Amino acid sequence: MKEVISKFIYLSIIIICIFKSTNSYSQTNFETGYVIELNNYTIKGSIDYFNWNYTPKRITFKALSDSKVNRCFLILAYKF
Repeated sequence: MKEVISKFIYLSIIIICIFKSTNSYSQTNFETGYVIELNNYTIKGSIDYFNWNYTPKRITFKALSDSKVNRCFLILAYKF
């Protein structure tokens, strides 16, 4: 009986680790585009596109001059 419980716990831990790892590394789909900030400054780069049915309030953007991914909240417009 103790062996069955031990195997169940071991299997549960493996399943939890698999689900956690797949959630950690979600897929991205960066497409070339640009963002126009509220001060009309245009930044070229890549936008993480999710085939939106409506315009999102925030996007994930990676500028060409910077490899860091930014979440943009206050933008005037964006285009691919």
